[in-house]
Amino acid sequence: MNELAAFRAALLGAALILVPATAGYAKTPFPGAKCISTSGTTTNPGPDGSECSAEADGKKGSKAVAKAAGNGGDAQATATVGGFAKSTALDGSTADTEADGSGSAFSNATGAGSFADSNISGSGIGISTASSGGTSGANARSHCTSTATASNNGTSINGCFRAGSTSESSADGGTAGTSSEGNNCITKATASGEGSDAEATCIHKNTKVIAVASGGGIAMGFDFQAPVCTPNGGTAMVKSPMGNCP
Repeated sequence: MNELAAFRAALLGAALILVPATAGYAKTPFPGAKCISTSGTTTNPGPDGSECSAEADGKKGSKAVAKAAGNGGDAQATATVGGFAKSTALDGSTADTEADGSGSAFSNATGAGSFADSNISGSGIGISTASSGGTSGANARSHCTSTATASNNGTSINGCFRAGSTSESSADGGTAGTSSEGNNCITKATASGEGSDAEATCIHKNTKVIAVASGGGIAMGFDFQAPVCTPNGGTAMVKSPMGNCP
């Protein structure tokens, strides 16, 4: 949990605009700022008050792509040592992405006040998606996959630190956090509703921990100690090697 807490303190999936390319219809031009870089730094303002920045170190495979639209929209992407980083910030949101060492990082934010961040190293993969005022942070190291989704002012932060592991968190108006610190371990946390809190942590290899909370409930699961489930008038559920609840 210490590494996850550090990622949370330093906070920083997929909101794409797809337009049919059928005959007789022209693709709608992107209304904001677009930046692409394979070497150096590219910054551009958008005609709608948005801005973007893409930075890459010029190493083979390094590529950064940033797109922003809507007044106040801000997208930043940084790629180094062969990493691929892509940020998309729509409707005045903020998206920040960093990929290092052949990692792939994606941050997608939609709606004013939304913030999506992804920090990936090695061959890790991270997808961070925030909407409707949500805050999401996906963090992964080599051979790890991290997925964080937040909406309706929810907060979803997770970290994946060991090879072969996955870490997934989703918060819809609540708080969700996961930390996969053992090899080949799986963590998943889902929170819905204001005041709900779901946490899942594994530190041993080949374990799986799932936590689900709604309606103000608190669910905390581990692979090294007994789970905690406090419904608080809502629901709280944990499945883990150390026991299930309720």
